[in-house]
Amino acid sequence: MMMDETAESKLIDDYIMNRLNKDQRKSFEVRLDQDPALQEALQIRQIMIEQVKTIGNLQLKDKILNIQKNVEGKEKHIAKRRNIRYFISIAAAMVVLFIGFQWFNTTQSVSNLYANNYEAYDQLRFGNRSTQEDKTLLDVGALYQKGNYAEMLKAIESLAPNEKEDDRIILASAICHMELEHYKKAIGILKQASVQNEFFYQDQAKWYLALNYLKLDQIEKSNKLLQDLSKTSNFYSKKAKDLLEDIK
Repeated sequence: MMMDETAESKLIDDYIMNRLNKDQRKSFEVRLDQDPALQEALQIRQIMIEQVKTIGNLQLKDKILNIQKNVEGKEKHIAKRRNIRYFISIAAAMVVLFIGFQWFNTTQSVSNLYANNYEAYDQLRFGNRSTQEDKTLLDVGALYQKGNYAEMLKAIESLAPNEKEDDRIILASAICHMELEHYKKAIGILKQASVQNEFFYQDQAKWYLALNYLKLDQIEKSNKLLQDLSKTSNFYSKKAKDLLEDIK
């Protein structure tokens, strides 16, 4: 009696993974010797598993097409309809896996690019730009410099309105949100700062905004900012060029 495709797929997997007992394995191999369609199905499944192990192999498409040609070229008496249905179901599964792994690789790649290029800005000095600074502002700045990012965000609320508008506080608060993985909040702060020519840390705002977009997989927005940075003379010009190359 002909086995349904789901059961046959499981049987093939069990054979490949050595989950069959001695009698079941022998029975399968006897049938395998006599059934070209089963041979093709086994070959497809083995390639599928191989590709899963070697995630993202670009030869996957060629291998599928070659097997398809072999299936189509078999003798007329082979149950072609069964072969084709089985091939389509396996190929569809392989495509889903391939797309999934491509997404996984892309996600991992973007995450790695962010991690490799992000570091908290350490050039903020809260005691050097004015001798009349309020002690509260200095205390808040000290929290940033010590890496107490959550505490700094809370402390900002105690600042006077004009102190909250200090360029160092604005940039520091965005970095705090990034450190705490509040990327959308960081974007809200940096997006506004990056378009203000009078903002003292405008290049820094563009750089960190580009990284936030990169982290959230908004590549087009990230690229635009990086291109702007790469075309002007600034501290981030080379970094932006290198990151653009890596994104490609």
